[in-house]
Amino acid sequence: MSKSPKNNFVLYGRVKYPPEQKTIGGKEVLKFKGSSYLGGKGDTARYLNWDVTAWNPWEAQEVLALNLEEGQYVWLSAEVTGVYNWSTKSGEPASTMQLKYKSAMIAPDPFDSKPKGGGGDWFNKSEKQDDDPIPF
Repeated sequence: MSKSPKNNFVLYGRVKYPPEQKTIGGKEVLKFKGSSYLGGKGDTARYLNWDVTAWNPWEAQEVLALNLEEGQYVWLSAEVTGVYNWSTKSGEPASTMQLKYKSAMIAPDPFDSKPKGGGGDWFNKSEKQDDDPIPF
């Protein structure tokens, strides 16, 4: 019978700091950071901050292959390994979840009116023809 980890989850968020190599306990790892919007506007906006570590070389290669950049959105599968507390520049308390990388994929920008990846104006046609190609 296999043991199912209880602290694995999937989140959608935005990369704040692209991947970079670090040394933790004498081991080379790849780390990147980001946040997920939880709700609210202006001063009441709330975010879930995350700090992801890819511990294995094959996970690091997978992350590097995504070519993550600042501001890019991702779907991320990870395991929670801890939480650390800190203060913002204005002195507000904040927390960041420490995550162990499982997998990720590039996600669409929710504010992009013309998402990349095909289709073009196919979605904007008022009348679709039966022979319209399906965008991929």
